[in-house]
Amino acid sequence: MVLKPRPALPWRDFFQQFLLSVRQIIAGDNRMIGIAATLVFNVMTIPGVPVHEYAHALACRLSGVRVHKVCYLRIGNPRGYVLHDQPDTSWQHIIIAVAPFIVCSVVAVLVGCAAGLFLEAGLLSKQHQEIAGPFMLWLAWATGACAFPSGGDADSLWQSTKSRDISLFGKLLVMPVVGLIRLGQVGSFFWLDLVWGIVTGVTIPASILKLSGA
Repeated sequence: MVLKPRPALPWRDFFQQFLLSVRQIIAGDNRMIGIAATLVFNVMTIPGVPVHEYAHALACRLSGVRVHKVCYLRIGNPRGYVLHDQPDTSWQHIIIAVAPFIVCSVVAVLVGCAAGLFLEAGLLSKQHQEIAGPFMLWLAWATGACAFPSGGDADSLWQSTKSRDISLFGKLLVMPVVGLIRLGQVGSFFWLDLVWGIVTGVTIPASILKLSGA
């Protein structure tokens, strides 16, 4: 994303806000329960954030867009970011924006398949497998759950439609992509990203391994 990210939240302020949220939840504040659920989700999906940002950076480099800085993980909003030059074409804009969806989904499926094969191989004792199996599946789920492009990605795409360097056809091409990203954001309110993590990290790998007879 080209937009300048907000300053990272200091650790001390983060924990103060966390403790305040806990007290409000105990007091029965429904709004804070929703915030707490989002906080838990954000913590549980931490492994997927670096993959998401790496996908942006990789797309930039492959499409010839200069990258200035990559932050793979931090406390704040957004949780990571890539600062890069303004793309010259609509295709570059689209590739950079949707790269995380493709990369995170593929990585989640691969990690999920690796987890299944690893457990089937029986390389570890049963006790260690009970730890390694869920851990690898968690990594797969967390990566898949971070696949959806962020609001910042949509904002960056939308800004490109105001550029004189982008043709009318390019702008018409970008607009539906922005709409799909916004639709994904709406779905996130209904935990669509959580479900997508399960689909890519667990369901699809299980189906692949079953079909392959592994």
